[in-house]
Amino acid sequence: MHRLKPPQIVILSFLITIVLGAVMLSLPQSSSDGISIGAIDALFTATSATCVTGLIVKDTGIAFSRFGHTVIMFLIQLGGLGIMTFSTFFAILFGRKLTLRENVVVKGALDHHSVVGLKTLIIYILIITFGIEAIGAFCLYSRFGNVYSSIFHSISAFCNAGFSLNVTSFVKYRQDAYVNLVMASLIVLGGIGFIVIIDIPKILKWFFRRIFLRSHEDIRHLFSKISLQTKLAVSISAILLLAGGIVFFLIENNRILYGYGLKGKMLMSFFQSVTARTAGFHTVSIQNLASPTLFFLIILMVIGASPGSTGGGIKTCTLGVMLAW
Repeated sequence: MHRLKPPQIVILSFLITIVLGAVMLSLPQSSSDGISIGAIDALFTATSATCVTGLIVKDTGIAFSRFGHTVIMFLIQLGGLGIMTFSTFFAILFGRKLTLRENVVVKGALDHHSVVGLKTLIIYILIITFGIEAIGAFCLYSRFGNVYSSIFHSISAFCNAGFSLNVTSFVKYRQDAYVNLVMASLIVLGGIGFIVIIDIPKILKWFFRRIFLRSHEDIRHLFSKISLQTKLAVSISAILLLAGGIVFFLIENNRILYGYGLKGKMLMSFFQSVTARTAGFHTVSIQNLASPTLFFLIILMVIGASPGSTGGGIKTCTLGVMLAW
């Protein structure tokens, strides 16, 4: 292990997690009918969950038992936050001092390159993650009425995994503004990056002082307090969400959105713009979308989330730098 380079350690940790997950998912206890789903399907599902991809070969809600759902949920949580994050946290918890090599490995896994504050960052990440997921589960419970389903979907949304216990994902909630906004918020927060989330209190404080305390601090004062990553991630994400929703609405207005009211059309357009880049949930039939819509969604998928987040892609900050260049 000591001879491995930091990126190799990260890859190896994911491979071990995937193999262990596949073994557990191949057990009869993981299947709803008590019969093993098979090694290949178990391996595919474990890989998809750990890499928070969301692709499935078995219907998650039907093919797996509660035990299987729990295994998938833990794989999503491990993959979304990063296995090295958890291992480092437990090392900190039990008082073991991190070596320089371990610092390099974890910083690479988190897309965090500051020379200080790794312990604080990891603790922040875990508190933020579990806090947001708990709030999300609580909000979803008022609609779902099922504690387990609420927790599963909250974790899946925040980790941008796209796994759902519903047969048709969130199609039945396509005109439910509450569920759409809760799920979209979880997806955005998970995909915006932990560095940005840590900066959010500074942004909220600035708005509070401007609106309620009549502060004369201008926007430049706020920009001086937040990181460049936050500026790029927030601005590019906002542009992509808005552009994605508008393009989806314009192309599909007289097609898959036909027959719905303006509210329903806007909700479906907004949700697909949010989920396309990183998550994979859907409120419309993807196979019935027009080719131009699918092409645009592919572009959003390629761009993906922001650095240091639970999502993939080339990252919003990379796009921002490319455009600035």
